[in-house]
Amino acid sequence: MMLVIGLGLSLGGYLFAKTAASERADNQQALATKAYKSVLEQFLEEEVSMLSAIGAFYRATNEVTLRDFHTFANYLLGKSNFTQALEWIPRVPAVARTAMEAAARSEGLNGFQFTERSLSGKIIAAGERAEYFPVYFLNPLAGNEPALGFDLASNPTRLEAIRKAKNTGKLIVSGRIKLVQETTKQFGVLAFLPIYRNGRSIETLEKRRKNLVGFALSVIRIGELVKQSLSKEPRFKDFSVTVIDASAQGKDRILYPYDRDAEGSANLSDAILQMRTGSHQWFDIPFGDRTWSVIFKPAPGIPSEPGPWLVFGLGLLLTGFISAFIYSITNRTDIVKGLVFERTEELNKEIIERQQAESELREARDGLEQRVEERTRELSESEDRIRSIMENIVEAVITIGKDGAIETFNPAAEEMFGYAASEILGENVSILAEEPERSEHDQYIENYHRTGKGKIIDVGFREVRGRRKDGTIFLAELAINEIRGGRRRKFVGTLRDVTERKRAEKTLQESEARFRAVIDNSPMSILLKDCDGKYLMANREWHEWCNPEGREIVGKTVDDFYPEEHAKAVKALDKEVLETGAPVVREHRTPRADGTEITTVLYKFPVIGADGSIIGIGGTNVDITARVQAEEARRAVESRFRTVVNSAPMGI
Repeated sequence: MMLVIGLGLSLGGYLFAKTAASERADNQQALATKAYKSVLEQFLEEEVSMLSAIGAFYRATNEVTLRDFHTFANYLLGKSNFTQALEWIPRVPAVARTAMEAAARSEGLNGFQFTERSLSGKIIAAGERAEYFPVYFLNPLAGNEPALGFDLASNPTRLEAIRKAKNTGKLIVSGRIKLVQETTKQFGVLAFLPIYRNGRSIETLEKRRKNLVGFALSVIRIGELVKQSLSKEPRFKDFSVTVIDASAQGKDRILYPYDRDAEGSANLSDAILQMRTGSHQWFDIPFGDRTWSVIFKPAPGIPSEPGPWLVFGLGLLLTGFISAFIYSITNRTDIVKGLVFERTEELNKEIIERQQAESELREARDGLEQRVEERTRELSESEDRIRSIMENIVEAVITIGKDGAIETFNPAAEEMFGYAASEILGENVSILAEEPERSEHDQYIENYHRTGKGKIIDVGFREVRGRRKDGTIFLAELAINEIRGGRRRKFVGTLRDVTERKRAEKTLQESEARFRAVIDNSPMSILLKDCDGKYLMANREWHEWCNPEGREIVGKTVDDFYPEEHAKAVKALDKEVLETGAPVVREHRTPRADGTEITTVLYKFPVIGADGSIIGIGGTNVDITARVQAEEARRAVESRFRTVVNSAPMGI
């Protein structure tokens, strides 16, 4: 009977201790997983912030030099050890390749050329293609030299990300790749942020493709990202990490290697499912257009708590001793009581130790909360750096939350609208707009949150009317972009006051209209060609002579409008003007489209560009047919008169 009771108590103590140990382990793993997720989110948010800052830098500057980029990139990189490099990737048409390579070498990049990787893995000169996306600005250069000049369009994975970023206008992250400069066994990914021509519309896919000038690029080493994130807290050393790209297919989904059992599975999806069960913790984290699944599990070889087995062993030992003692010495009650007292003390000690463990767990939780506060403070410091950049940009930059309330208002915005930041923060941004944008703004945001589709978000600059504090209305160009990083979501508006530019454009248009009126109403034929002899423009008189049906003339030559013999003579005059750089005047017969010929005085002259070189040929043609005919009639009359005089029988 005593043996049965002892075995029951031992088993009960074992189950109780095992349950408590399992709950402690699960709680510790859950807290560690939450902390590790926070670290990863912070790292990726800082990566997005760096690219956004480079994008704002390019939008605020007409031209960025190699030195400007290096200075700005050095400031952004800071303490980031997993970011391999920040790069500028220009879009280079095939015809501009030679000039771009020469320009890079002239800036100190000795030996710079466009390169690609051969089938054998060697770096060679890039082959011919319609356009290139080379690594042009690169920081830091040390350790990344093989990547300088590498054409990202030469690799399918990189090219897929380039096309997606160009077509969508959003931050795009590539699938896993082997970096050109990588010397260790780890994968990398590239984050592309498209940069478009300042002031150009990107409302449609066609306009985004046409106005793309390049990409701000971040190069991330996945192995270093995991290494740096695990080193943030000592407790992370007891866990291993697997990173999976949920947006990829097949083996390309694995960004950071997982254990051998998963690698040996016939089906990758089954392996991933097995890894997400049991004692593993996992979570999804967004990065650009991709979603990464992170599996967080105890590292192999970490011993489990011995407490449950110790309780069970002690219980069995106690039961054996008590049973043997009662069986052999039934009359020694005092000794039995003493043994029971000792065993009870041991159990009390176990309880005290468990209470101490629970106290340590509470202390660990408090420590986690403190570290979360520290991470929040670090993120705030990162935002302060970005805010410092925004406050020195010459364009007005305004950020709003998802509810439309103004969160930041830089000095350029204060100057443009007349509001101080202190009096405008928290107000709905529609206060700065004029109708119809003022009434429709909140509906725009509501529709975007509901459908995910925006008519005015991430479409480039568009023209709007703004309202200053004093009530005056002005014209501006506005670009609204959404920035996502981790769980945060906000919108950034960049504005330019274009009132003076519009006034100048109107003045130019009126001047051009007056010029055209003078040209078209001139009685002489006037035309303009480029140096290849292709027509650029012609006035109304020329069309009446040579092109009465009104065909398009831009890009056409004299061969399209004149007989072969006359076209040959005109081209000879053009050649003479280009070779001598001096005007040419000729009187000749000019064929008209109706088959008749007229006598004209042709005046050809060179068109000189701002740099003093000849950029085209101009010409005027005056119809002197009536004058020539009058001269011929006068000469005929004089001839007949002279004949009469000479034939007269008497002197005259």
